[in-house]
Amino acid sequence: MKKDKVTLGILTGALSIMALAACDAPTYNTHGYVLTYTNAAGEQLSYTAEDLFGTYLNDSSSVSTMYQKAYELIVRNYFYVEPGQETVLATLKSDTNAELQSIKEQCEDDASSNATTYDDEFSKILSQYGAATEDDLYETLLYNRMQTEFEDQFYENNIGHLRDSRTDDTEEGADHFEGYLQAMVPYHVSHLLVNVDASSGAHYNGTISSDDAHQLYTVAYNLALAGTSFGNLALMLSDDSASAANYGELGIMDKSTSYINEFKLGIYAYEQIYNSVTSTSASESAIGVDSATQQAVKDATDSQTIGTIPYEAFLELEEMSNVTTGYNGTQVNNGDAEYYPRNILFNKYFNKHNICVITPNSVSSGTYDSVTNTITGENDYGTYNEEYAALPGFQEVPGLTIGDGSHNEILCTNEGSPILVVRGGTDGDSSYQGIHFIVINRSPFDETASVSLSDYYTTYYPGHAKYPTNDEGEPLRTYVNYFDARTSSYRERAETVYDTIVGFDSNIDKYIFEKYFESQKLVFNNKEIGEAIENWIETATLTTKLEDEEAWDETWRTYIEYLEQQTAERSKNLSEVCAIQYNLNPSERDSELWTNGGLCDDRR
Repeated sequence: MKKDKVTLGILTGALSIMALAACDAPTYNTHGYVLTYTNAAGEQLSYTAEDLFGTYLNDSSSVSTMYQKAYELIVRNYFYVEPGQETVLATLKSDTNAELQSIKEQCEDDASSNATTYDDEFSKILSQYGAATEDDLYETLLYNRMQTEFEDQFYENNIGHLRDSRTDDTEEGADHFEGYLQAMVPYHVSHLLVNVDASSGAHYNGTISSDDAHQLYTVAYNLALAGTSFGNLALMLSDDSASAANYGELGIMDKSTSYINEFKLGIYAYEQIYNSVTSTSASESAIGVDSATQQAVKDATDSQTIGTIPYEAFLELEEMSNVTTGYNGTQVNNGDAEYYPRNILFNKYFNKHNICVITPNSVSSGTYDSVTNTITGENDYGTYNEEYAALPGFQEVPGLTIGDGSHNEILCTNEGSPILVVRGGTDGDSSYQGIHFIVINRSPFDETASVSLSDYYTTYYPGHAKYPTNDEGEPLRTYVNYFDARTSSYRERAETVYDTIVGFDSNIDKYIFEKYFESQKLVFNNKEIGEAIENWIETATLTTKLEDEEAWDETWRTYIEYLEQQTAERSKNLSEVCAIQYNLNPSERDSELWTNGGLCDDRR
C-alpha cells in the first residue's frame, strides 16, 4: 500500500456519505477546511466539517466509523512509518499472502464440492469480508494481522501499567486508567467439592446418600486433624476432577469469572461484609457493594455474622449416615427419606447457600417442650467445645464475628488459611452442585502478604530477568510458581496471567487510541472531527462501565433474593431432636413428637 493512501484513509468513511460529481475534483485542505471542491468551470469552494458533517458528527454510528478509520490509520502508519517495523511488516505481508492463497485454494475445493464456480465461491468470501476485489480482501487480511501485532506490541510494552494502574493514583502524569487489579479484583482460589444428591432448590427437604454423608465427614475430619494438606485432600476426595488433578486449585477468579453466585459472591461477602480485617479496604475497592447491599446480605440470612457449621455436625452426620429405619426396623412416615437422620442434619447444618465457616462447636439440638409443643434451645450455631477447639485444624482468625463473638476459632488449612464452606450449584449444572470447601490462596486485600499483589500476578516466569525476586535474588512465591513444576508449566501460568490482564477491558483499543492522541502522534486538523471522536470514546467507555456496574448490582440482587428464599424455606426444617430420637426405643422418645401430626411425624 502506498503511504499517501494510508494517510488519507481517515476520511474514507466520512466522504462516502457525499454524492459528488465524478468529473469534479474534491481535495483535502489542512487550513481549516475538510474539503475543497473545484467544479468544471474552475470555481473552488471550501467546506468545514460543520458544513459537511453537521448531522454526521452527531450520529454515534457515523462517528464510530470515523474512529475505526482513525484507528486503522494509526495501525497502518505504525508499520509503514515507524522505524524498526520493516521486518515485522514483511512477515505480516508474507503471512497474508499465504492466507489469501489458502482462501483461494479453498474456493477451488468448494466449487468442486458444491458444483459451483470458483468465481461464485470467491464472491462469497469477498462479501463475507466486505471487500469488492481481491486487492481489497488482501488489505483487509493484512490489516487484521497488523492490528493484532500492533496491540500485542502495545500490551507487551505496557503490561505492568495495564495490571497496576489505579484511578485514585495522584502521581503527576497518571492517566487514571483503571488497571486489571483494581477493576477486576482477582482472587487465587482452590476448592474441594463434595457432590450431593439433593436438589439445590430443596432448602429444607433435601435428601443425600449415605456416601455423601460419609464423604462430608471424611473431609472435615481430615482437615480438623490437619494431617493432610488441603491440596492433597482435594486430590483424593474432590468430585471436581479438573481442579482435583491440580490439588484443588481453580486459578484466578475475578469479577468476570462465571462461577456460581454462592461461590464467587460468597468469597466477596466474606472479605467485604464479615471479615473486619479486610472489609475496609474491600469496601473501597471495585467490588462495589455499598452498605445497603452489605446489610441486605446479612438480613437475607437472618444473621449479622458469618454463617457457621459446628464441627460436631459432621460427626453426627457420620454416625447417622446409614440409619434409615427406626427402633426394631420400624419405619417412620412410611420410610420418607426426608425424615432420615442424615437428611435432617444435612438440611439444618449443611444445606446453606450463604458462605459459612466451620467452628469447634457441639451441636445444640434443643429439647421438646410438651406444654408449648415446640423445640426450645435449638440453633444452628451450637455451643463452644474446648476439646474440638484443641484439634490442630482449628485456628484463631482475627476479624471474624462468630455467634456471640466470644470465640473466633475456625477450621483452617495447614498454612492457616480459613476454610469457607457453601452449598452451591444448580440442578442443571451437576459439576458444581454440592458442598464447596473453599480456600483463598491470595486475597487482593491481604495487606500482610510478603509478596505484593503486582508481583504475585507477575507475567514472567522463574529464570526470566524480570521475574520478581527477594533481596537475596531468590524467586518470590507467586501465582506463577505456586506449584513446584517444570519451567514449561511456569511459562504456561505466566501466559495465563498475561492473557487475563490484556483481555479484561473491551475498551483497550480506545485507550490505545487516546494514548496516541494525547502524545500528539495523532492530530486532527479539524477540531470538530477530533472532538466528535473524543466524545464518542468517552461515551462508549462510560456506557460500558455503567452497563457492567448495573449487571454487577443485578448479580448481587439475585443472590440476595435467593438467600431470602432460603431463609423463608428453612423455617420448615425438621428439628434435630427428631434425628436424635429416630432410632430410640419408643419408650425413650418424647411421645408427643411422634404422634400423628407431631413435629417429627409430619410436615408442620
